[in-house]
Amino acid sequence: MLNTGLVLATPLSVNIGYYTAYVNSNITIPIEIANASAVTGGSLKISFNPTIVNVQEVMPADFAVPIANINNEEGFVYIACAGFKAVGKDNASLAKVRVNALSCGLSSLNIQSESFNDENGNFLHLTISNGSINVLSSTSPTSTPTHSPVPDSEPNATGSRSGSAGFYNDHGYDSTTIKESESTNEVAHVPTPLSGKSPVVNIGSYTTYVTSNLTVPVGITNARSVAGGSAKIIFNPSIVFAQEVLPADFGIPIANINNESGFVYIACASSEAVVKDNTSLAKVRFNVLSKGITPLNIQNPILNDENGAIVIPDISNGKIAVGIVPLLSIGGYEVNIDSEITIPIIVKNASNIAGGSLKILFNSSIVNVKNISSGDFGTPETNIKEEYVYIAVVTANAVGKEEAILANIKFKGLLKGNTSLNIENANLNDESGNLISPMIDNGTLEVNKRWPCFIATAAYGTPLHEDIDVLRDFRDEYLMTNSAGRAFVEAYYTTSPPIADALRENEQLRTLVREGLVKPLVHISKIFT
Repeated sequence: MLNTGLVLATPLSVNIGYYTAYVNSNITIPIEIANASAVTGGSLKISFNPTIVNVQEVMPADFAVPIANINNEEGFVYIACAGFKAVGKDNASLAKVRVNALSCGLSSLNIQSESFNDENGNFLHLTISNGSINVLSSTSPTSTPTHSPVPDSEPNATGSRSGSAGFYNDHGYDSTTIKESESTNEVAHVPTPLSGKSPVVNIGSYTTYVTSNLTVPVGITNARSVAGGSAKIIFNPSIVFAQEVLPADFGIPIANINNESGFVYIACASSEAVVKDNTSLAKVRFNVLSKGITPLNIQNPILNDENGAIVIPDISNGKIAVGIVPLLSIGGYEVNIDSEITIPIIVKNASNIAGGSLKILFNSSIVNVKNISSGDFGTPETNIKEEYVYIAVVTANAVGKEEAILANIKFKGLLKGNTSLNIENANLNDESGNLISPMIDNGTLEVNKRWPCFIATAAYGTPLHEDIDVLRDFRDEYLMTNSAGRAFVEAYYTTSPPIADALRENEQLRTLVREGLVKPLVHISKIFT
């Protein structure tokens, strides 16, 4: 059942009054509201006889600048306006209508499709008092219009004064009538279908992260005949707050944002129907405060067509699920000259992440990139340059774990020194393709002087032979990964320097050690590496 938020306070009284004007003169007619102190704004339609008068403009009064649709062919003006706060006085004017008198005659000024709300978006019950304008032939160029707020015997277009109370309930407007005299005519206010299927005001479901901003459209489906409307959206102000309301398909909206109570009230209108099935009333820009889920519940929606006919639409509520901002991290590592190291790019708070892209800068005189391999997100697309590497990877589904590896980068140490590994232009995405800007924790890579292979270098006469690279890889990737291997390497570096010195002075001994010892060790090392 629709929660209407009906306020049962003293009924408002919306009235126009009775006027006399002269042909070719202008008159400004206020739309008066009595018992108005709680009113923030409202909308209504005023019908008139377009052969006797026409409307030139609608001007602001005690509320915000009105949105108006003037139709002088069919003889009506539709007006909607709102403010940020209640008007705070008993007698106020919604707007002022400037009318031009065309020809002699009596034109009724009938109020229809009226809807008024307080600053919480609750609808207020009201009575209406229609008016009229009597246009006379001008007898003098200085003739001025007159106004009689309480007529003695002047009839309206039906021969009597009438007023009704439009009570908003779960089914739209009730036809309850307040009779002002025995001759009062009853006016029923029943929602009029716009056309075809019933329109639906809807908000989708979104996933975002703490400290981010999210723009949420207030959508309307089956909207082809819709020319405007209003709605109240409820949210949890401890999780998100509304920053602003942006225009969509219906012109600049009038909005009342209340981040203490957790709601935003929106009203907007255009001069013509939007003429498309799916559209947006407005867009609400939220700032995300904390982790959690907030519903986005729509209350009190009313739509109208370009003739001011109203309808109570169906509702499809939404929500925002807020997580912790993901973190891209590299960390600190060490490698020796001529050695290689594989460094993972870590994503923390990664459960909703389905991929991403980034650029990593490094000092190419100290290290270079050998290759890039996949982590938890499939095979990456890469572009390896001299001083940076670009990586992009995406999967169909979120990775589903809090910590994941975006990709692995294999670096080789070239020169003793320290290089930063700086992440730039980083974006992550969820499985719906929404982009997420992660926090960044850059890394470092320190390159140490290599441990020379003393005996093998002396046996070959150079440190650059490919067999020596095999032995270095065996040392770094196998021996240095266990305690026994590290003990062997330490013993080797303690005892091998004098042996290497002896080899360099004896060519026959060098050949014997190279062919009989080093090459068999290279063959064995290749098996392990």
